Amino acid sequence: MVPQPVVFDRGRLVHSYRLVPMASAADAGGRPAQPPPPLAYASEVLAGVRSEWDQWNEGFSGLTSLLAAELQERAFHHRGGPAAVRRAALGTAAAEALLAIYLLSFLPGPPGDPIAPVMGVATVVLLADAAWRARAILAGRYAPSLLRFVVPSDLLRPERIAYQAHREAERRALGSPRDLAVLRMT
Repeated sequence: MVPQPVVFDRGRLVHSYRLVPMASAADAGGRPAQPPPPLAYASEVLAGVRSEWDQWNEGFSGLTSLLAAELQERAFHHRGGPAAVRRAALGTAAAEALLAIYLLSFLPGPPGDPIAPVMGVATVVLLADAAWRARAILAGRYAPSLLRFVVPSDLLRPERIAYQAHREAERRALGSPRDLAVLRMT
């Protein structure tokens, strides 16, 4: 498959490819060469993204369980959805609760301590986040953390894949999600 230049046709990005047989008709048993399915490239890239998420989640599933629900869905949907991240999410929710209890042991602090109010707020936020996440997990949903802004998701390798960039560029160029790029085989 040889990609041709991308053109803008009737408000749509058109990706054209010229198919070149990889083997002669005699080698294929007399059958003519068959083109790949129209979504072969997208399926191959999506499989690569899923593979990268799987590799990432072998060691960092707890971190992924803190991210936004959309990211968790991309990371775990093909593995069973919220059930696949349940253990890691419960573990991080329990760690948040333990940290909150630890911080609670230092309150109210000595008189005039300027850090005591900050620790009090941190304790409340951690306990609320742990409780909210545990409830969402037990209800069978993804449970993103309120503290997900601490981890910049655009730095995660699976999210830097060209597939995401291509999809976003097409959406911006076309203006709406229903005007998807047309794949035309020539």
